[in-house]
Amino acid sequence: MAEAGRDALEACDRGADALEEHMLRDVGPDDAAALHRALTACASGLGAFTEAAAAHT
Repeated sequence: MAEAGRDALEACDRGADALEEHMLRDVGPDDAAALHRALTACASGLGAFTEAAAAHT
């Protein structure tokens, strides 16, 4: 990966980290863990749906 690409990716990562920190600042650790599990399940379900839809095209 070119240096400019790495720099852009690092800038995006820093921005996403700052956004996540701001978004979750009032969420307790247990709720944050539950949210993570729920979002992981949603992403998994979406991935399965996408794979199934691709198999039918």
